[in-house]
Amino acid sequence: MLASAHPGVIHENTGTRRLLSALEGFRVVDTTQVLAGPTAARTLAEFGAEVIKINNPWEEGAGYRWQVHRYHTDVNRGKRSILIDLKRAEGVEILWRLVENADAFLQNLRLGVAERLGFGYEQVRAHKPDIVYLSVSAFGYGEEWQYRPGYAQITSLAAIPGLEAVQGLAGERLEAQLEASFRAKLADEWARLLVDAGIGAHTMGHVTQLMGDPWAVAHGLSVTRRHHDGSMITTIGPPARLSCTPAMPGRPVSPPGGDAKEILAMIGMADKLNELVEKRVIALD
Repeated sequence: MLASAHPGVIHENTGTRRLLSALEGFRVVDTTQVLAGPTAARTLAEFGAEVIKINNPWEEGAGYRWQVHRYHTDVNRGKRSILIDLKRAEGVEILWRLVENADAFLQNLRLGVAERLGFGYEQVRAHKPDIVYLSVSAFGYGEEWQYRPGYAQITSLAAIPGLEAVQGLAGERLEAQLEASFRAKLADEWARLLVDAGIGAHTMGHVTQLMGDPWAVAHGLSVTRRHHDGSMITTIGPPARLSCTPAMPGRPVSPPGGDAKEILAMIGMADKLNELVEKRVIALD
């Protein structure tokens, strides 16, 4: 396949045809979780890429299985779904075979976690040197917020100084005790204690405060320019747009893991399906 200088047109062996989708012919391996990362990968699918969505078969509490209609059917629309245990050697082998046949790889883990799990940039690139590696981070890389989680289950609160009284509480009793405990310190101090404990937390503020935050400005999320009347006006950064090939909703997604057989066939492993299920390397939901 040969791209043309004319936008939206490609040349094949037999002639020229109009490109129906901007990312037609591209394959993406998506290991992202929760909302932001999967939504980014869904956008690639909506622009025509074939997206292979990998989830953990044994994950609990992240939403894609226990709230399927809220998460999975939305953020994974247009993708093919497979459940692989990436802590198993056989599962990692499937991942690398998918990577070797892909154009892009997505992950949205905190800084350093992907490397620890074995699929950081250099590790993935060793299997596919020309791979496009995308990392979705809640707060970007660099500066003080880079290690903060954007999403986390809040579990061991009683270990945080000042919150010892919440030990063993749940529901309304926990809520009432937290409310009472939080009155003892300023919001900035609680945010620091919670972040130090690995919990994603920050103080609440007004939109005007957020738009003036140095981090938001440095990352292009807040843009201030002089307008025709001479006044300086602040707006959010512009979203990306494609003129010739607009995004299209993808096909309804299968249940989690519902495309395992088809995905394994892409990498010559269709005959291994039953064996991998029996070994609990993958799961069929």
